[in-house]
Amino acid sequence: MVRQMGSSANPGKIAGLFGAVLWRTNQCDIVTFSNKAVVPTLLRGDSLLALSNAIFQCQPNSGTDLHCMFEWMSKPYDRIILLSDMQAWVHHSVPKDVFNAYKKRTGCDPLVYSWDLQGQGSLQFPERHVYALAGFSDKVFDLIKLLEQDQEALINAIKGYKAPVRQREPALATARAEGGGLEGDQDS
Repeated sequence: MVRQMGSSANPGKIAGLFGAVLWRTNQCDIVTFSNKAVVPTLLRGDSLLALSNAIFQCQPNSGTDLHCMFEWMSKPYDRIILLSDMQAWVHHSVPKDVFNAYKKRTGCDPLVYSWDLQGQGSLQFPERHVYALAGFSDKVFDLIKLLEQDQEALINAIKGYKAPVRQREPALATARAEGGGLEGDQDS
């Protein structure tokens, strides 16, 4: 799912490129949403730039109707990757409601990777099996694999991080240990 964002919007272009890479390297469906859901015309032999442009330019870039995308989806998916600035408040109900209706209608409970390409910190689906991510690098595909192996992978990596211990310069440490100081040292 790629949210169509204004023509000069860097996040929209990142979403188009990310979607093109996903489409080229996986068997997946691409659907964009703005004011309606649109499936872009993509050709297997096209370059990543051509695929990215086809995704980015397949419809006007002005709406925030995430609901239409879930209403369009008629089959169950194992995972959904949402690439957006996370502005999706068009209807009276929150996107979580239409997402839950999609899950009930199709009988699936997909993993959702919700990429906030604008870095606004908003989350459309605050529930289990949803990963709220931001930023973009070549490591994002490794991150998806890692999270599918261990849902707590990022938390465990943070907990296991050992900050480097800052060592004093040997001459300064020796001088202070002997009760002296170095020339110009205010502590001696």
